[in-house]
Amino acid sequence: TYPALDGALTWAINNQNSNANEQYVVVLVTDGDPTQCNTSNSAIATLAANAFNNSGIRTYTIGMQGANIAALDQIAQSGGTGQAFVIQGTNSNNVEAQLIAAFQAIAGQNVSCSFSMPPAGSYDPNDITVSFTPSSGPPATGLAQRTDSSQCGTGWYYDNNANPTGITLCPSTCAAAQGDPGSKVDYEIGCPKALDTTAYTQIYEANCPVGTKPQWGYFAYDSTDPGDSNIVFRARTADLQTGLASATFVPLVTAQSAPTDTQVCPMSGPSPCPVDLYIKMGTPDAKRRWLELEVTLNPTSNKLNSPTLNDWNITYSCPPGE
Repeated sequence: TYPALDGALTWAINNQNSNANEQYVVVLVTDGDPTQCNTSNSAIATLAANAFNNSGIRTYTIGMQGANIAALDQIAQSGGTGQAFVIQGTNSNNVEAQLIAAFQAIAGQNVSCSFSMPPAGSYDPNDITVSFTPSSGPPATGLAQRTDSSQCGTGWYYDNNANPTGITLCPSTCAAAQGDPGSKVDYEIGCPKALDTTAYTQIYEANCPVGTKPQWGYFAYDSTDPGDSNIVFRARTADLQTGLASATFVPLVTAQSAPTDTQVCPMSGPSPCPVDLYIKMGTPDAKRRWLELEVTLNPTSNKLNSPTLNDWNITYSCPPGE
């Protein structure tokens, strides 16, 4: 018994480690006490305990006529399955029916109702199909997504709708799956939608009193730029708002995390922050009334992550007119 269970558990552990999305269990069927090798029931139970505690492998036991049920209960308890299944009598038809019932019960207990999701960014959480296929075979039935467990009838829900890491079947759907040994729950997820470059513009007017002339001052910003994403800032000016369309944009700064981290550029410095618009724009452009800021957000090269512009600020002054 000891080497048989040891070998079966080793096989299950190795396969579990190689197939993280699959669940392996071991079923020990016996009609007597151990007679060779290590015959200690405690040692055999320890094998089951180690596999369950360290690798999540459950050990089920089935006792035929003549089996030591107390010892099998000890192994089952250590293996995370509670107690042994007991097969009564010796009539072949009756024994067969009891064995089938025991295996069906074991299969039902191991239909999972929770599933882990791939890492965030590697799939589209809004493009997912969950289906249930009964043991009798296709067709599969699509399961409806619910907002959370409180909205359950049948179907499933995410553990976190904003940032899902797993899905869980609603209780009634879980019970139906576990009550139908040989049934199957599958989910299919779509690839993440590729992020594109996006650009925005904001127009500013320098309102200065009579006798003064506007002068654009400083530009500061706060951004988050994952990976090789970046944000490009440009500006152009004109004396009239209608003249902005024909003016030429001037590069101001690029926010990025590498090779030089320029994600944050505060008004308080240090140099080269904040960006000196008077120097960047030059004269006479830095002294025109209207300014248009262009912000271009470029995603990472794999199109999976995009930068975020958290805040920005532009200043101007009104020195006496020349």
